[in-house]
Amino acid sequence: MIRSNPAAPPPSGLSVLSQIPFATSGEEAASPVQTRRSGFGTRNFRAPPYARGCILGHLLGLVALLPLALAENWPGWRGPRGDGTSLETGAPIHWSAASNLAWKTDIPGIGHASPIVWDDRLFTVSALLDLQERVLLCLDRRTGKILWHKTVLQSPLEKKHSLNSYASSTPATDGEQVYSTPATDGEQVYVAFLDRQEMVVAAYDFDGNQKSLVRPGPFASMHGFCSSPILFKDKVVVNGDHDGESYLVALSRADGKTLWKTPRQNRTRSYCVPLIRELGGRTQMVLSGDKCVASYDPNNGKRHWIIDGPTDQFVASPVLLAWRQASLLYRPTKAVNPGCGSECFLL
Repeated sequence: MIRSNPAAPPPSGLSVLSQIPFATSGEEAASPVQTRRSGFGTRNFRAPPYARGCILGHLLGLVALLPLALAENWPGWRGPRGDGTSLETGAPIHWSAASNLAWKTDIPGIGHASPIVWDDRLFTVSALLDLQERVLLCLDRRTGKILWHKTVLQSPLEKKHSLNSYASSTPATDGEQVYSTPATDGEQVYVAFLDRQEMVVAAYDFDGNQKSLVRPGPFASMHGFCSSPILFKDKVVVNGDHDGESYLVALSRADGKTLWKTPRQNRTRSYCVPLIRELGGRTQMVLSGDKCVASYDPNNGKRHWIIDGPTDQFVASPVLLAWRQASLLYRPTKAVNPGCGSECFLL
């Protein structure tokens, strides 16, 4: 199943709806293999316990389709600003099978990642459980037709929480490739998966050609994997908080080589995406996780500041809000001034 982040507004000119019920703790029995026809042809897909007989997920294109030249792209986790906001004003807020539906496409496999949109392309990821494949899919935004799919890796299915999936990390795209080099000239999309005990980050161009695939570090968690990449200048940044030697790492968008790698101090799993802003006269990349909230310079990975808590393991990403009187980083028991001028982070 493919589902969007329920807290985020619709992508520009497009909304994405999921049809996936959550599991209960007692629903771990194996489901029978059934044969259905997908966009990839006829294959056997094993229904997950929480799919309850529904084999293929759906992407639903909901009308409010602005001209592509005017629409705001949705290039990664929580949109163009990483905070779930959209500048679009014409997106529908109500839809059904009979209204505001532009197209409907069967998506094989299972995944919790949000789709991303750039101009006329839509990208998402999925896991084909019976084949143990993690795949990247590209769809035509106007029609919902699957243009291509690529197997990023084939690997044994990792242990995970019953509410997690094997394809939970939202892709990111650089669109116009502002920081292009001869090796990366053109548009690319970046994805992250887990291969046994190693994180895998791969880049593909918009025609489905793999440009790089690297393993920036280990990752171990009883709840499975999720680390959505974000883009900053010539870098792809991924969060490596896990039950081991945790780290933040920046990879070259040109070839995937590690540009910097910063250790984290508490060796604790988290699944949050950093938020990058210009605050207090410097570039700050704020990340909640690893039993703390901390700010780093995304140019070199050096830490600006750190505070403990407010909890041990994090899932929710921080949000930046304007604040007239002071700039405070809030947590349940106290507030800390991180030098953010007239803005604050809410956790």
